[in-house]
Amino acid sequence: MSVTNRLPEHVFIIGAGIAGLSCAEALQAHGVANEIFEKRAVVGGRVNTKSHSDWRCDDGAQYFTAKDPAFLRATTKWLQQGIIALWEPRLSVIEGDPVSIRAKPSANNKRYVGVPSMGALPHCLAAGHKLHLNSTIDQLRRTQLGWQAHSKERGWSENHAQALVLALPPAQSLMLLQDTPGSISSKLATFSMRPTWALMLRMPDNFDPGFDAAFVNVGPLRWLAKDSSKPGRAPNNIWLAHASGQWSELNIERSVDEVGKILNAEFESLTGGAALEAALHLWRNADTENAADNGCFWDAGMSLGVCGDWLAQGRVEGAWKSGYELANKMCFISTTESLDVEFSEVEFATQAYCDALELRESVLRKPLGRSLDIDDLEGEDKQFHFAYFNKRGEVVATISAKDLGEKVIKLRQMAVHEAFRGKGIGAMLLQKVETVFKAKGFKFSQLHARKKAQGFYQKNGYQRVGDVFQEVGVAHLKMTKKIS
Repeated sequence: MSVTNRLPEHVFIIGAGIAGLSCAEALQAHGVANEIFEKRAVVGGRVNTKSHSDWRCDDGAQYFTAKDPAFLRATTKWLQQGIIALWEPRLSVIEGDPVSIRAKPSANNKRYVGVPSMGALPHCLAAGHKLHLNSTIDQLRRTQLGWQAHSKERGWSENHAQALVLALPPAQSLMLLQDTPGSISSKLATFSMRPTWALMLRMPDNFDPGFDAAFVNVGPLRWLAKDSSKPGRAPNNIWLAHASGQWSELNIERSVDEVGKILNAEFESLTGGAALEAALHLWRNADTENAADNGCFWDAGMSLGVCGDWLAQGRVEGAWKSGYELANKMCFISTTESLDVEFSEVEFATQAYCDALELRESVLRKPLGRSLDIDDLEGEDKQFHFAYFNKRGEVVATISAKDLGEKVIKLRQMAVHEAFRGKGIGAMLLQKVETVFKAKGFKFSQLHARKKAQGFYQKNGYQRVGDVFQEVGVAHLKMTKKIS
């Protein structure tokens, strides 16, 4: 069955931080035109670098790590392009009373930074997109033609967009949507963000406290870093200190001079070094005390989406993944009436296999607060993998299978994208795979079904065997079916 593709022709994205830029990049990959509106003169949000006379410093996000399969692929590409580089600082922890400094093992965490500054990454992501910088969006309206955005500087946009993305802190998004009905506004009201004071310091050339970066667990500061120890930086001895969210919130209304004196004194007390020059910046929406794991919000009826790091466990990876997931969700949901899909076996370690892993992660692990790990993937190079692909080559359903011997095949890790559920694709996938293994001479198909999915498998001919057991913290049943 096939219908006309109804992807949005044009999307407005409000906010040019990593989440907004990631969403724009993913939409463009789907062939969807977009425009980005940003109130500042630069892109990147908190992935930012400040310039001061003859020196500069990353005053927001300090580095990022990469664990998600899709983000790992993007990180690898950026490394190859020379946009980012690996940063291997001497790490310490500062804590206790009296205060002590101890070295912190890296725990094999790879830390990446933009080159020659953190701002290099968002500038790369923004390339090729229609950007409206210095555009403060203060009103939105939805007409029969689509969404329009009003900026303080330029008035109402001439164009209309078929969909709207807000890549902003929750309070700013809520303010723009105060006259817009829908479920997203009520969800936004439950989120809030905290500020962070950032102190940038130019230190004497001979200043060296014995570490390049430190996690601080005492006093108002929470992070110290030698910015000039990062790859591609100038040789100046430049440092950054971040205050804790709690302290910053309590002191948000204090003057810059007052806060500067307090944080300068704290830095000197912890490191023994006095700055030659210092500057201060307040990030009013820096982090959330307990970052959510929703990923993003999408209201198909309103053609309205929201993304941001605060919806995806914080940090740069969370911001990128939130925008990426929203774009994919928008495009999938725009075509949910179409089952113009193609079944295929998937070779191990190919791009399609990685895409299937990403779907498995989001459907089977993420809702449980877990991630796929090495144990989950052990032996998959010797197993069978299958998927349904939509007409853009995206994996919309996947399943793997393991030969148990004695003509028994075990089906495992079945996942269906949420936009394709309830349309029979899961049953189609089972039937296709059973047909494949029947032709290979297998007699029985076996699987471990989550208890809540028992009815689905029974409808498809599987019978329960034995008692309920726990697997990945969820109640499961062993089920089997004769396939020949």
